[in-house]
Amino acid sequence: MAQEHLTYGKSGSPGRPGHGRRIFLSLSVAGLVWGCDTSTDLRRPRHAHVHLSGVASRVEMTTAQRFLLTAGTLQLIEPAVDTVAPPFARTYPLGAPARFYVQTRNLHPSPAVVRLRVRIDERTWYDEERLLAPGEMLEFLYRYDEPGIR
Repeated sequence: MAQEHLTYGKSGSPGRPGHGRRIFLSLSVAGLVWGCDTSTDLRRPRHAHVHLSGVASRVEMTTAQRFLLTAGTLQLIEPAVDTVAPPFARTYPLGAPARFYVQTRNLHPSPAVVRLRVRIDERTWYDEERLLAPGEMLEFLYRYDEPGIR
């Protein structure tokens, strides 16, 4: 004896045979699209780690995660400016899109050795040590372009 399988539409009433397969297939495709978005998001950088060392007694450090870069001009949006003394380390969470800017300026009255190291997640993107004259700076800019975000 054959059994009849009925599928139900939105109203809860029996629908057309095969209609349930289309709904299941649609949900499966939606799950794949969601899964792609999630897997893309897993690769997005999460943190910027800044480490400052050297013999300078005072360094001005400017950081920003929002900025405009047009025709070779950088405009920082709501930058944070701090005076720090090496050694100094801080971790900054990255938003979406993942962008980060850091600049260090020697505030010491004479030349001083300053080392700036920046890691994005676990990868070192910048590691520079220089003798900086008073007012001279080191800077680093990072931008991770996510699909659909510009």
